[in-house]
Amino acid sequence: LLLDTAHPAGAVAEALREGAGPLCREVTLVDRYAQGLGESKHALTFSMVFRADDRTLLDGEVDAAAGAGVEAAAQRFGATRR
Repeated sequence: LLLDTAHPAGAVAEALREGAGPLCREVTLVDRYAQGLGESKHALTFSMVFRADDRTLLDGEVDAAAGAGVEAAAQRFGATRR
């Protein structure tokens, strides 16, 4: 995700987790990159783990949940996919 450096990674991870809903069990910061993005921008890469206790998740379910998480980060922080 590309966003302003004013937004800490922990807050962005929390927005991803909340937006993705109960199937999202874990959000972890994997990388932070800022070189060449401008003085006030950085790109944050997250790993998201999805799981249901009672069944195997379908690709569409995971895609929808991950998309909802990204949308929550976009609304809250102006993040965009890089």
